[in-house]
Amino acid sequence: MKCRKKYKRILALDIALLALFLFAGCQLAKEEGGETESAERDRLIGVFLTRKHLDLFDWEGYFNDNAGALAGGGHAIDETDTAAYGGRLYATLTRETRTDDAGEQHEWFDCTFEGIEGIRYFAVEEGITTHLISDPGISGVHQAITDTEEAKRIDLEAVLYVEAAAETETVVWYLNPVYQSTDGSVYLTAGHGTSLAGGMTEGASFSTKFDETETVTVDGKSVETGASVSVRIESKFPAERINVLQMDAGHAVVARTEYDAGALPEEIVPLPGTEYLIVETVKRDLAGEEIVSRALYGREETKFITFCRGDGTVLLEQYTRLEWEQLNGMSA
Repeated sequence: MKCRKKYKRILALDIALLALFLFAGCQLAKEEGGETESAERDRLIGVFLTRKHLDLFDWEGYFNDNAGALAGGGHAIDETDTAAYGGRLYATLTRETRTDDAGEQHEWFDCTFEGIEGIRYFAVEEGITTHLISDPGISGVHQAITDTEEAKRIDLEAVLYVEAAAETETVVWYLNPVYQSTDGSVYLTAGHGTSLAGGMTEGASFSTKFDETETVTVDGKSVETGASVSVRIESKFPAERINVLQMDAGHAVVARTEYDAGALPEEIVPLPGTEYLIVETVKRDLAGEEIVSRALYGREETKFITFCRGDGTVLLEQYTRLEWEQLNGMSA
């Protein structure tokens, strides 16, 4: 059974102060006694992951501008020569009003690269609001915001879990950096591909990090601004089923329930007398041998996460809340 897809997570941070430092690029700076201007450049805001290379190179423009050199032969093409012809793919920004299950209306912001299949993980600044956009498949999300007199930056980290490939297969992903211009427009540029050889065990991984940092002068002081985006792609054996065991203080089984992977409920209320849970994930390795991994969750835990197949080879997170009953019979 395929995992129920989560809706893309879009988080609006409606705190005006954040707008002063999220993804600070090279800002206009003024000093007393004279103006020192620093050209504001486009800001790195995240990454768009694709299985295929995005060919955005402007071959026509390159050939037109270098026709003479190319015609003479012996012209070596290097990255410096071609940087200006890399090309951009602009996103479509939309906003609409949606009604939730309670009948309340909410503004819904979205940012898509039309016609391109991929997984988004980036933050778009819109006035005093920053929208964090993360598609299903993006896991282990962390954001770190720095706002001091010496530094203003944001760092994004995430993990993409993919199904472990057979020996004859190679997992290839292209990580395309996403930028936002001063006019609010969002675009990506073609990134480099990274691969994970087939036949490797669970836990094999590779990481890619984009980092842009510079120092500008603000009110006569040097301030380091920038952003970094780090994505780790890691292989996992897909789960076949999940067993949830409810255990008492004497380590005896209170109840045992088996679920197909991806079919766990959104919430589990442990039975009276349950002190902890054992969650067993049953999966098979590349040789077809059954593997069981176990994790314990005590009363201090409010949720647990399992993984299941999504579309293609990407594994999706499924959150299950834990509603523990307190000793007085009330829910925790």
